[in-house]
Amino acid sequence: MDKRYISIIKKHIDNLKEIDSEKCWLLLDNEDTKYCLLKEKDKFILKRNIKENDKFDSNQILKNSNLNSKIFINEKQEKLIITDSLFKSLDVIGTVTYSVTSFESYNFRKNKFYQLVINNEKKNFRLDLIFNNLISISTETNMIIYNGITYEIKDTPFNLYFVNDYFVIENLEELDFEIFEQYSRTSLSCFGILTGYVPRKEGYYFSYANNKFENTKEYAYTSDFVDTYDVSYKPINSNLLYSFIPKNITETERGELEKKLEKIYF
Repeated sequence: MDKRYISIIKKHIDNLKEIDSEKCWLLLDNEDTKYCLLKEKDKFILKRNIKENDKFDSNQILKNSNLNSKIFINEKQEKLIITDSLFKSLDVIGTVTYSVTSFESYNFRKNKFYQLVINNEKKNFRLDLIFNNLISISTETNMIIYNGITYEIKDTPFNLYFVNDYFVIENLEELDFEIFEQYSRTSLSCFGILTGYVPRKEGYYFSYANNKFENTKEYAYTSDFVDTYDVSYKPINSNLLYSFIPKNITETERGELEKKLEKIYF
């Protein structure tokens, strides 16, 4: 049975969740310009004061500007890179605001093993009613049975599982982040189609040196997801299939019939 160190993940996520409209992260760019990373209507923004040497074209007014690839240092002397942002506003009191969709720690992409972690609001989700390729992923404190599945995309093995308050996808062989992100988004879509449910909205990525997923300081955040998908209709529902199995047969006969039906339909 595999184990994951969820307390480390939770610590990173909780630190980001503490940012709100009043509590911000103070960030400095390479010119020591101060920025404030905070949240506005559940979306991250970066604010700074107008500098003396700022020049704004009256026709453009920063509309096409962004902070993409810009490196910042936070109060803990950690480097962050903005990966997706856009100019938002320039107000009368002299504050420039950018919307921020994605950012990551400086060395995040140097590793080759990743986890996509999404907050999960649906408790006790049953995977065994749909999938056969079940796995068990426990935490430092709790042993959990059959809370995930394993599968492959282009010969690369993946795990997908529910643990504590999170939904997790991880690669078990080396991948570049761009490929992992593509495959994990594909996994989300397929899982939603098969089950009628998949949490989304915002995601937290973590990168690791190996597939033991034991410890990391490297993370990324994105809100570049559509909303959670949750519908009552499930295209594949094994309960419906099993309901047609006669009740007046032995357990051995029932087991053999279930295996035969699963090979045909699943």
